[in-house]
Parts: sequence; structure tokens; C-alpha cells
Amino acid sequence: MQHQHEDELLAALKAGDEIAFSEIYQRYYTPLRIEAYYRLRSDNEAEDVVQDVFTSLWARKATLPDIFFKQYLFQAVRNRCVDKLRKQTTRQHYTTYIQEQPAPATHNTPIEHKELSNQLKAVIACIPTAQRRVFELSYLEDKTHRQISEELGTSLQTVKNNLTTALKTLRNKLINLHNA
Repeated sequence: MQHQHEDELLAALKAGDEIAFSEIYQRYYTPLRIEAYYRLRSDNEAEDVVQDVFTSLWARKATLPDIFFKQYLFQAVRNRCVDKLRKQTTRQHYTTYIQEQPAPATHNTPIEHKELSNQLKAVIACIPTAQRRVFELSYLEDKTHRQISEELGTSLQTVKNNLTTALKTLRNKLINLHNA
């Protein structure tokens, strides 16, 4: 069955029609990848972003609102690119900060390293479950806020709030541990 119009494609996609999804993919993959590449300047990252958008689209097909489909896809790609760039900027900022720090006067022995690792794990374990899960998904599994929101079935703002609270809690507990 060949679908011609976006509203027909959207209706078929919502019904779980794999042919409609395939047609949407074929119709929009290249323009979306070009859009992502224009923003990210990396083929691999552009491909990842577009794949993430299509994966999310298929996962949420039944709950998609009635939308202007083309604009929705392009906006989803733009949002994912912004998320990726924001995360890269934060990572670069911290990498630069760490590189600018003077070398420690002493090097940790394997025993000290293990002790620090155990202390960090203990502090992370003290964070409430929802906040800990968001922290782990963001920092240990390198997922975007939107991906975390979709995986946990919570709002984007809830993810941001949980992550902010988790980071504050970690910071305070680590400072207290260090000062003790």
C-alpha cells in the first residue's frame, strides 16, 4: 500500500503500519541527516541523531498527536542536536577545567583509588532511587534528558529536577566526606 499524503502516513503510522514507517523513513532520512550534519558537522553524530529520532518515533507511534509531520521531524532533529551540542559543551568545559588543574602532589595507590571508588559508590547509593536512576542514565550511560524522559516515562522537567537535586546532594555529601 503506497501512502501519498502526510496525514495518511501519520494515520497509518499510528496504526502500527511498518510500510508507512518505511516510507516516512525513506522520504525524510536524507533531509533530516543533512539538517543534523549542518548543525553537528559530524557524519556519525548526524546519523545517530536521525536514528534516535526515528527510533523514538516508532516507539511513540500510538501516542503521536495530530501534527504537521515534516515540521515535527525537523524540530525533533534540531532539539536532539541542541541537546548533543549542550552536552558536548559541558563536557568540554569540565575537561578544560580538569586539564587546567595542577597535578596532584601525590598519586593515589591502588588501595586509595579503590577506597575513593567505594566512597563514591556509597554516596551515590544514598541518593533517592528516582534521582539516582536519572543520574546513572545521564552520567554513566551518557543519555540525553529527552532519552531519559522517554525511558522512564516521566516529563522532561522531572528528569531535569531529579538530576539537579542528585548533583546537589552528591556535591554536598562529597564535600562533607572530604572535610571529615
